[in-house]
Amino acid sequence: DLLRNKENQDEYTDVNVWRPPEEWQKAIHNQFYGKVKLSAVYIRSGNGEQKAEWTVPIEHADNYEVQAYVSDAGLRPRWGRNRERNNVDKLYHYTIFHDEGEETIPVEVDDREGEWVRLGEYHFSADSARIQISNNSEARTVIADAIKLIRK
Repeated sequence: DLLRNKENQDEYTDVNVWRPPEEWQKAIHNQFYGKVKLSAVYIRSGNGEQKAEWTVPIEHADNYEVQAYVSDAGLRPRWGRNRERNNVDKLYHYTIFHDEGEETIPVEVDDREGEWVRLGEYHFSADSARIQISNNSEARTVIADAIKLIRK
């Protein structure tokens, strides 16, 4: 689970574009990834001190392509004066911890309609892979939705 040591882990909210939370909050939105519940966690952007983390079980040591599900869900108001420029050139920062070390990958989030974005190919030992996203962004909010690994 992306949220640890929180009393409200099972409570989901709608995405609040105007007043994003200062701590990671579970939310439901029709542009989030999910098979049963279209959910993610989100937070107000900041300087990177807040992180969400995925721990993905790895059965076989091998190279894996890492992908993140990214959308503009809740990132920008759908009305108002600056709606066209609100997320132009805004980045999320994913950090992949792999056998050779760690790598931070910037991903543009403007105009994403819900798609898998390739973060790179890395070698992971059998155990688990760890991927983080921080709230370091110029976007209004940072959304931690889904991660998948594809064995190569």
